Amino acid sequence: MAESIFSTYSTGENRVTGSILAVLRSLALGRTERLLGALLQESEFQLLHFQNQPARGGESIPDAQITGSCRVLIETKVVRNGVSEDQVLQHLKRLNGREKLERLLVLTPDERRPKPLATVTDGRVAWASFAALDQAINELLADPPNIW
Repeated sequence: MAESIFSTYSTGENRVTGSILAVLRSLALGRTERLLGALLQESEFQLLHFQNQPARGGESIPDAQITGSCRVLIETKVVRNGVSEDQVLQHLKRLNGREKLERLLVLTPDERRPKPLATVTDGRVAWASFAALDQAINELLADPPNIW
């Protein structure tokens, strides 16, 4: 069932996050990977990996495999200085090492990395501003239409 891009959530940050997910869901896979890679500052970010004839992992060689091994949690704030160190640390507990790449993406309207994130030294935390999100979207829109 397709979900509407118009959120039914009542709180601001949930409405914003729901709208962002709706947009990501509607994009082609390559564009979604590029947008998330820009926000996570992971230039080689892949949601899915496509491989012909994977030779490793067994005695047989199938014709192809499609794998995915990431988990990205998103915490959105709609007010400046709204990030809580405690909330970030609680979210990090959900990243349990099952996926190859695990990140907590914190999206905020702040111009600089929020101060509570300065004390969180876990490399799985990525922060991006709404301005960075806007820039990444504008870069996608600037692509010639025939490359996707």
